[in-house]
Amino acid sequence: PDRTIMSSAQYDWLTSGLAGSQAYWKVLGNQVMFTPVTVTPVDTTFLFSKLGPIYTAIIRPQIPTLQDVFELAFLGDVWSNYPAQRSALVNAIKTEQIARTVVVTGDFHTSFAFDGQWPSGPNNFVEFMTPSISAANFDENLSSVPAIAPIAPFLIETIDTTLRQLNPHMKFNELNSHGYMILDLTKQRAQNDWYFVDTILAHIKGERWVRGYTTNGNGLLSLAASEAPGKTKQDTPAPPDPPTPTSVTEEPIGDVVLLGFGPNPVTTSLYVSYTSASVVDVTVDIVDGAGKIVHRTAPSPSFIGLNSYMLDVRSLPNGAYFASFHIGSTNVTIPLVINR
Repeated sequence: PDRTIMSSAQYDWLTSGLAGSQAYWKVLGNQVMFTPVTVTPVDTTFLFSKLGPIYTAIIRPQIPTLQDVFELAFLGDVWSNYPAQRSALVNAIKTEQIARTVVVTGDFHTSFAFDGQWPSGPNNFVEFMTPSISAANFDENLSSVPAIAPIAPFLIETIDTTLRQLNPHMKFNELNSHGYMILDLTKQRAQNDWYFVDTILAHIKGERWVRGYTTNGNGLLSLAASEAPGKTKQDTPAPPDPPTPTSVTEEPIGDVVLLGFGPNPVTTSLYVSYTSASVVDVTVDIVDGAGKIVHRTAPSPSFIGLNSYMLDVRSLPNGAYFASFHIGSTNVTIPLVINR
């Protein structure tokens, strides 16, 4: 219950911003699936009817493992892992009577539309989730495993069937296609449209509108008869410089925050993600176990907000090192193992 996906500073900023906003529509840009879903129990009756007797005999003993795989896919990195903070945010939206709220979500690589009629009770917001443009989704991930590649289409159909049976608040899902979505807002309604391409393995110019849903802000969804019309005048793009970064931790935020790095051990390149509050140069010293600098990079620019840095270690032999990142006046040192 104590786990949080946001720090208290971030949560207070979000809830106070929602409560004080004069915007007609409130759009929450969100990183992982917000709506609760369940995939337990998996619809084995449907699965076995698709597999036939031979594959059924092979798969039947693996159903507990298959159930674990499905649960990991849908419960591994979602708001359901932070139930107390999600409940607090939902209650804040209700208590403050924040109308016309739409949650837009990425990360899951697949398309979903959820209304606000959760099993725990009705809400006056909806959630739309965008597919990936090229990152692997369910069919590619399952098909990449040789042991289950022949039955991957049946597994995906089973996931679809299970989701529809157990989650009546899910109005649309598509686990295989790549594309994008567009949210169109007017005084009358919010409409989200999904556009897919037929393949990402060739350069194509065409795309197709697949589905659209509208809401008037009451937490319900209606199927759109056609895609929303395009704008005659496009909005002003977002400002180039993001606000000062915040953190999910409760500690004060410095000028530089290390977000993550990997892979480690590394074979060719280490990728490092961090935020910076100012425009500064970054250099890296790689130090061996004796404290000797064995490699130093040339300065490269670091920008305000999120940064990614690729450290090429192909010139160094296997061994244990430390990589010291000098980002402006801030020094960050991480352990590094090279193993080929």
